[in-house]
Amino acid sequence: CQLSKAIERNIETPGYYYACIRDIFMDDAEDARAFAGCIIINENKEVSWLFNILQKRFMEIGDWVDRMRVALINNCDYQQLVELCEPIFNNFISIFDSAYTLLAYTKNIPCHDPVNIAMMEKGYHSDETLQKFRDRKRFEVYEHEQGVVVSPPGVIAQYEIVTKWCRYGGELRLQVVMECSRTPMSLASVDLFEIFMDHIEICFLRQQRTNPSQIYSSLLTDILNGDLDNPFIIAERAKAANIPFSGHFNTYRIVFEDNATVLVGRFVQELMTYLPKAKIIALKYEVIVLNIYSQQKIKRQSLMNLTKITPLLNKYNAMCGVSEEFSSLAELKHAYTQATRAQTLGVQLRTLGNHWNFDRD
Repeated sequence: CQLSKAIERNIETPGYYYACIRDIFMDDAEDARAFAGCIIINENKEVSWLFNILQKRFMEIGDWVDRMRVALINNCDYQQLVELCEPIFNNFISIFDSAYTLLAYTKNIPCHDPVNIAMMEKGYHSDETLQKFRDRKRFEVYEHEQGVVVSPPGVIAQYEIVTKWCRYGGELRLQVVMECSRTPMSLASVDLFEIFMDHIEICFLRQQRTNPSQIYSSLLTDILNGDLDNPFIIAERAKAANIPFSGHFNTYRIVFEDNATVLVGRFVQELMTYLPKAKIIALKYEVIVLNIYSQQKIKRQSLMNLTKITPLLNKYNAMCGVSEEFSSLAELKHAYTQATRAQTLGVQLRTLGNHWNFDRD
């Protein structure tokens, strides 16, 4: 309607919202309650013109949502959903895994910020960029904020950055980022970003449940949490996860001096390159490693592993506790307790300087 009609109705029946064309000018000293809920368009146009604009926009959004739903029904990936959002947001959008490796992005809308430009050249955010995120306490914010996070210009980039993480099992697994360099950020764009994330999260959960690595992750987590201790059930689930139930094992428990500044996903990814045969999971700010050895004398192999990963532990300010060897997967929880006690004892000895005649190895 026109502004004069909106004010009249607003005074009679407050609590409604109005999109209205300005047909009058009022003194600032007049009652502000008259303007409550009014979106005022400063155009010398007919009301039908405004109605048509609103209707067209709602139809665009409705069509976009329908297209995303159809894409999900057809088992789409992240890239398809990102491409569908290009005309809606008119901003660069990127999707990363927990190691900040690029998974999808708007191919028809380029980025303009130096941070994203550098990322696009490599396909991932570099360690230098991640250090900037740490310095600006971004990981701490992401860890505690479940919803959308808006970073003002200068915090991460030259423009507003809208982002949200997808979690699985309490862990940060997938991040979606919008760089507001072409279209300025608004409350409307944040609302639309939430709608977009509702569909991304459906795709995310579907992929997590079908990812083979999640099968062994779920099994090991259930054992460590004490939710699964029946050896017969463990043996059956181990077959599905392609893990031997019997063999030669030991366990590493890795913790970090400062959880808020460590990107655990990146650490796990790097650790896998050193221990390709191991099964590795992140659990409650810890990294648990199930080492599977091919021969009985595993102490020497384990020491070789630890020598290889020591630079990585130093890089991330991490400490590693090592269990004794064990022969049944059902003993994993006991081995985890051993690794925890070894870690605690090691810290105490190092703090006190009481090495005495201990065998360093």
